[in-house]
Amino acid sequence: MKHLYLLSFFILIFALSAFLSADYPNLLGLENDDKYLSKAENLVNQILTETALEVESLDKIKVSGEMVSMPGGIVKTMGLSFNSYEKLSKEEIRKKTVQLAEKLLQNINSNKEIPPFLAKSPFTINEIEISIYNHDQQGNWPYDPEIGNAHFNRGKITYSTYDPDKKFGNKNEFVESYEEALLIVQNGSQSQKEKAD
Repeated sequence: MKHLYLLSFFILIFALSAFLSADYPNLLGLENDDKYLSKAENLVNQILTETALEVESLDKIKVSGEMVSMPGGIVKTMGLSFNSYEKLSKEEIRKKTVQLAEKLLQNINSNKEIPPFLAKSPFTINEIEISIYNHDQQGNWPYDPEIGNAHFNRGKITYSTYDPDKKFGNKNEFVESYEEALLIVQNGSQSQKEKAD
Protein backbone atom coordinates (compact mmCIF):
# COMPACT_ATOMS: atom_id res chain seq x y z
CA MET A 1 0.00 0.00 0.00
CA LYS A 2 2.84 2.35 0.90
CA HIS A 3 4.45 1.74 -2.50
CA LEU A 4 1.17 2.54 -4.27
CA TYR A 5 0.97 5.94 -2.55
CA LEU A 6 4.59 6.63 -3.37
CA LEU A 7 4.07 5.67 -7.02
CA SER A 8 0.94 7.86 -7.22
CA PHE A 9 2.85 10.76 -5.71
CA PHE A 10 5.67 10.50 -8.28
CA ILE A 11 3.19 10.25 -11.16
CA LEU A 12 1.44 13.39 -9.90
CA ILE A 13 4.75 15.25 -9.57
CA PHE A 14 5.79 14.15 -13.07
CA ALA A 15 2.46 15.28 -14.56
CA LEU A 16 2.60 18.66 -12.78
CA SER A 17 6.20 19.29 -13.81
CA ALA A 18 5.39 18.50 -17.44
CA PHE A 19 2.43 20.90 -17.33
CA LEU A 20 4.30 23.67 -15.54
CA SER A 21 7.41 23.48 -17.70
CA ALA A 22 5.31 24.09 -20.81
CA ASP A 23 3.02 26.74 -19.34
CA TYR A 24 5.15 28.37 -16.64
CA PRO A 25 5.71 31.70 -18.48
CA ASN A 26 1.96 32.04 -19.11
CA LEU A 27 1.13 31.35 -15.47
CA LEU A 28 3.40 34.17 -14.35
CA GLY A 29 2.29 36.57 -17.06
CA LEU A 30 5.78 36.56 -18.56
CA GLU A 31 4.69 35.31 -21.97
CA ASN A 32 3.77 38.47 -23.84
CA ASP A 33 3.08 37.06 -27.29
CA ASP A 34 -0.67 36.56 -26.95
CA LYS A 35 -2.17 35.75 -30.35
CA TYR A 36 -5.39 37.59 -29.44
CA LEU A 37 -3.64 40.88 -28.67
CA SER A 38 -2.54 43.44 -31.23
CA LYS A 39 1.16 44.12 -31.77
CA ALA A 40 0.77 47.39 -29.83
CA GLU A 41 -0.82 45.59 -26.87
CA ASN A 42 1.93 42.96 -26.85
CA LEU A 43 4.61 45.67 -26.94
CA VAL A 44 2.95 47.59 -24.08
CA ASN A 45 2.74 44.38 -22.03
CA GLN A 46 6.38 43.60 -22.79
CA ILE A 47 7.60 47.05 -21.73
CA LEU A 48 5.52 47.12 -18.54
CA THR A 49 6.48 43.54 -17.57
CA GLU A 50 10.19 44.15 -18.18
CA THR A 51 10.09 47.38 -16.18
CA ALA A 52 8.17 45.73 -13.33
CA LEU A 53 10.57 42.78 -13.11
CA GLU A 54 13.59 45.09 -13.28
CA VAL A 55 12.27 47.34 -10.50
CA GLU A 56 11.20 44.46 -8.25
CA SER A 57 14.63 42.82 -8.56
CA LEU A 58 16.39 46.00 -7.39
CA ASP A 59 13.95 47.44 -4.87
CA LYS A 60 11.75 46.48 -1.94
CA ILE A 61 8.54 47.41 -3.71
CA LYS A 62 6.08 45.14 -5.47
CA VAL A 63 4.09 45.86 -8.61
CA SER A 64 0.36 46.00 -7.91
CA GLY A 65 -1.02 47.06 -11.30
CA GLU A 66 -0.63 48.54 -14.75
CA MET A 67 -2.16 51.71 -16.19
CA VAL A 68 -2.53 52.15 -19.94
CA SER A 69 -4.57 54.50 -22.09
CA MET A 70 -4.63 53.39 -25.72
CA PRO A 71 -7.86 54.35 -27.47
CA GLY A 72 -7.96 52.96 -30.99
CA GLY A 73 -4.65 51.16 -30.42
CA ILE A 74 -2.65 54.39 -30.00
CA VAL A 75 -0.80 54.58 -26.65
CA LYS A 76 -1.45 57.89 -24.88
CA THR A 77 -0.17 57.00 -21.40
CA MET A 78 1.54 54.09 -19.67
CA GLY A 79 2.10 53.47 -16.00
CA LEU A 80 2.65 51.10 -13.11
CA SER A 81 1.45 51.05 -9.52
CA PHE A 82 3.49 49.68 -6.63
CA ASN A 83 3.12 48.69 -2.99
CA SER A 84 5.95 49.59 -0.63
CA TYR A 85 6.26 47.71 2.65
CA GLU A 86 8.94 49.80 4.31
CA LYS A 87 6.97 52.97 5.24
CA LEU A 88 8.70 55.58 3.13
CA SER A 89 9.15 59.20 4.19
CA LYS A 90 8.00 61.96 1.84
CA GLU A 91 11.58 62.41 0.64
CA GLU A 92 11.98 58.67 -0.04
CA ILE A 93 8.63 58.29 -1.79
CA ARG A 94 9.40 61.38 -3.93
CA LYS A 95 12.78 59.92 -4.92
CA LYS A 96 11.26 56.51 -5.79
CA THR A 97 8.45 58.12 -7.79
CA VAL A 98 10.93 60.16 -9.85
CA GLN A 99 13.21 57.13 -10.37
CA LEU A 100 10.34 54.85 -11.41
CA ALA A 101 8.91 57.43 -13.83
CA GLU A 102 12.36 57.92 -15.40
CA LYS A 103 12.94 54.14 -15.66
CA LEU A 104 9.60 53.50 -17.38
CA LEU A 105 10.14 56.45 -19.73
CA GLN A 106 13.61 55.15 -20.62
CA ASN A 107 12.26 51.64 -21.32
CA ILE A 108 9.49 52.98 -23.55
CA ASN A 109 11.76 55.26 -25.56
CA SER A 110 14.49 52.63 -25.96
CA ASN A 111 12.04 50.13 -27.50
CA LYS A 112 12.55 50.28 -31.27
CA GLU A 113 9.15 48.77 -32.18
CA ILE A 114 6.74 50.90 -30.12
CA PRO A 115 7.08 54.40 -31.76
CA PRO A 116 4.43 53.83 -34.49
CA PHE A 117 1.91 53.03 -31.75
CA LEU A 118 2.66 56.04 -29.52
CA ALA A 119 0.49 59.17 -29.62
CA LYS A 120 3.71 61.14 -29.10
CA SER A 121 7.15 59.84 -29.99
CA PRO A 122 9.39 60.02 -28.14
CA PHE A 123 7.22 59.74 -25.04
CA THR A 124 7.71 62.50 -22.46
CA ILE A 125 7.42 62.40 -18.71
CA ASN A 126 3.87 63.81 -19.09
CA GLU A 127 2.69 60.52 -20.61
CA ILE A 128 3.96 58.44 -17.65
CA GLU A 129 1.86 57.47 -14.64
CA ILE A 130 3.24 56.01 -11.37
CA SER A 131 1.49 55.25 -8.07
CA ILE A 132 3.18 54.11 -4.87
CA TYR A 133 0.99 52.88 -2.02
CA ASN A 134 2.94 53.23 1.22
CA HIS A 135 2.66 50.59 3.98
CA ASP A 136 4.68 49.49 6.97
CA GLN A 137 6.20 45.98 7.15
CA GLN A 138 2.91 44.55 8.44
CA GLY A 139 0.96 46.05 5.53
CA ASN A 140 -0.69 48.86 7.53
CA TRP A 141 -1.28 52.32 6.05
CA PRO A 142 0.57 55.23 7.65
CA TYR A 143 -1.65 58.06 8.87
CA ASP A 144 -1.34 61.83 8.59
CA PRO A 145 1.19 63.48 8.65
CA GLU A 146 3.00 60.53 6.99
CA ILE A 147 2.41 59.95 3.27
CA GLY A 148 0.02 57.11 2.40
CA ASN A 149 0.17 57.42 -1.39
CA ALA A 150 2.13 59.22 -4.09
CA HIS A 151 0.55 59.44 -7.54
CA PHE A 152 2.43 60.83 -10.53
CA ASN A 153 0.25 61.86 -13.47
CA ARG A 154 0.46 64.55 -16.18
CA GLY A 155 3.72 65.93 -14.86
CA LYS A 156 2.60 66.34 -11.23
CA ILE A 157 3.06 64.29 -8.06
CA THR A 158 0.17 64.26 -5.60
CA TYR A 159 1.03 63.10 -2.07
CA SER A 160 -1.94 61.95 0.00
CA THR A 161 -2.25 61.35 3.74
CA TYR A 162 -4.91 59.24 5.43
CA ASP A 163 -7.08 60.00 8.44
CA PRO A 164 -7.41 57.12 10.96
CA ASP A 165 -10.99 58.25 11.69
CA LYS A 166 -12.14 58.13 8.05
CA LYS A 167 -12.59 54.84 6.26
CA PHE A 168 -12.35 56.37 2.77
CA GLY A 169 -10.80 59.52 1.38
CA ASN A 170 -7.71 61.53 2.15
CA LYS A 171 -6.99 63.87 5.00
CA ASN A 172 -4.52 66.06 3.11
CA GLU A 173 -3.08 66.31 -0.38
CA PHE A 174 0.09 68.06 -1.48
CA VAL A 175 0.94 68.62 -5.14
CA GLU A 176 4.28 69.46 -6.72
CA SER A 177 5.41 69.56 -10.33
CA TYR A 178 7.73 66.91 -11.70
CA GLU A 179 10.35 69.60 -12.31
CA GLU A 180 10.25 70.68 -8.65
CA ALA A 181 10.41 67.06 -7.45
CA LEU A 182 13.32 66.30 -9.80
CA LEU A 183 15.20 69.38 -8.60
CA ILE A 184 14.65 68.40 -4.95
CA VAL A 185 15.84 64.84 -5.62
CA GLN A 186 18.91 66.05 -7.53
CA ASN A 187 19.83 68.65 -4.90
CA GLY A 188 18.85 66.53 -1.91
CA SER A 189 16.94 69.43 -0.37
CA GLN A 190 13.36 70.11 0.65
CA SER A 191 10.77 72.09 -1.25
CA GLN A 192 10.12 75.72 -0.29
CA LYS A 193 6.77 74.73 1.21
CA GLU A 194 8.36 71.99 3.36
CA LYS A 195 10.97 74.47 4.63
CA ALA A 196 8.19 76.86 5.67
CA ASP A 197 6.40 74.11 7.64
